[in-house]
Amino acid sequence: MTGDAWPVGPVATFSGVDALLHLARRQLGMDHASVSRFDGPLCRVRNVSVAHRVRTRTGMTHVRAECACDRVAPTLLVPDATQDEHLARLATQWGLPIGSLAAVLLTTADGRPWGTLSVTAAEPRPDLDDDVLATLSGLGETLLDVLLAEDAQGGGPHVVDEVHDVVARGALQVVLQPLVHLQTGMVVGHEALTRFPGSDKPTSEWFHDATVGGVGPVLERATVERALELVPHVNGRLSVNLSSETLLEPSFRTWAEKLPWQRLILEITEQQPVEDYDRLREVLAHLRANGALVAVDDTGSGYSSLRHALAVDPDIVKLDLSLVQSVHNDEGRQAIVSAVCSFAERIGARVVAEGIETPEDLACLVSLGVQLGQGYLLGRPSVLATGAAS
Repeated sequence: MTGDAWPVGPVATFSGVDALLHLARRQLGMDHASVSRFDGPLCRVRNVSVAHRVRTRTGMTHVRAECACDRVAPTLLVPDATQDEHLARLATQWGLPIGSLAAVLLTTADGRPWGTLSVTAAEPRPDLDDDVLATLSGLGETLLDVLLAEDAQGGGPHVVDEVHDVVARGALQVVLQPLVHLQTGMVVGHEALTRFPGSDKPTSEWFHDATVGGVGPVLERATVERALELVPHVNGRLSVNLSSETLLEPSFRTWAEKLPWQRLILEITEQQPVEDYDRLREVLAHLRANGALVAVDDTGSGYSSLRHALAVDPDIVKLDLSLVQSVHNDEGRQAIVSAVCSFAERIGARVVAEGIETPEDLACLVSLGVQLGQGYLLGRPSVLATGAAS
């Protein structure tokens, strides 16, 4: 079995599909497992779920391949894929190395081809044999039962299709909330916030569902690209939000090269636990070398957030609004805010208080040493908010 990191929790935290994929990957000692379904008379293969050695993605993604369904082989075993051109293309599409592969056809009780279950390893595996296919077939039968049950309950990948549709139509809207120097009242930057006009679903649910559906990076990149259109029209830096999952994607660095980092603050969101802090620090070092400032959100909301701040070594520490609101009459909150300010001073970072809504909280935060802030008292998000930079 290959070395196995498991930062996302035990199998019980996954849906049935994800748990079975991780089981297939681990039981066969592979690095990656995925299940894909056929779409229509042509075998337009779209991923339903993908389990990596360190992460899981669930949801329908873009078309992977097309062929006639009656030409799909019932099994495929490639112990050494290094010389296979098709698998080389597949490796590029998936953004991971494929040195070996095993796959089985998933067929419904009436004989209809439904999709495929496949596992891959980064290196050639000469030990792969028919026993691997037998194990994969058994797991595939159980997996298909779970998938069909989810379909019958009205589940499925609709959220992923929604995300791709919103991105394709350019239906995202970016509003800007000013970042204010609390002692002078001067606007020194803005945070780009996403809105979905015409949708009743809150923004937080859009990003949560996209993350669960495996298309969080798609939505995040689209919102950043829309926000970049506003950079020439505002003074100061523009704060954009990206998750560690997006930052650690193999294709991120190439995409990020075109961004004007000297005008941006990268705010790291915590949609999912950070998988690899060493790699994350490498990515952040590269972005800082190109002029980026790095911010961490929700600081002070728990032990994990403080550990996250220590690991990231941020330029900006954003106080969780649960600490900010009513801070003026709560000595416990004041003590935590003061401690975070001391921590930030020691590491050379600035503190931003989010959610400032009353003059009393504002005055208290200034007295505690908070330099910057956001909130309805200072400026509501608007379609285009500009201001003077310090």
